[in-house]
Amino acid sequence: MKKTLLFGILSIMISVSLIGQEQMPNRDFEEWEDLGYQNPVSWVNPNPYIAGTLQKICVFQSTDVVSGNYSVYLETQDTLAYVIPGLITYGDFIIDFINVTAWVENGIPFTDRPKALSGSYKSYPASGDFGMITVIFTKYNPDKGQRDTIASELLTFPTVVDSW
Repeated sequence: MKKTLLFGILSIMISVSLIGQEQMPNRDFEEWEDLGYQNPVSWVNPNPYIAGTLQKICVFQSTDVVSGNYSVYLETQDTLAYVIPGLITYGDFIIDFINVTAWVENGIPFTDRPKALSGSYKSYPASGDFGMITVIFTKYNPDKGQRDTIASELLTFPTVVDSW
């Protein structure tokens, strides 16, 4: 039996209000690159790992937007061997095909303290599934030789959210 967390179908547009000048790269999903499919610039996702080998993608460019020209559309892909979540991150997407696991590590350097995080989303989860946004701020602790979590937030949407 597969033990996975499915992310369902999720369209999301994120913007961040910050103290100071620091901004997240391509936070509004306006920049895309052509890799044989449209891929959001600066965002790490499963597409490069699965597009060639599994002939599937789970992160799509969308014109269903609150503002601007584009948003990102995430869709979980089920294959015979794997369930690939619709997932985007600024971190490193690590896949262990042998043990059928995946996780995210690291992220982007960020020195400001966010005053607020805000965004818009739609969600169309499959039965028994849910959409999710998580934000985690960490700081490297040289005494422990590891990263400590200094702030985190998790938002889940288990039901359909049909409007931005």
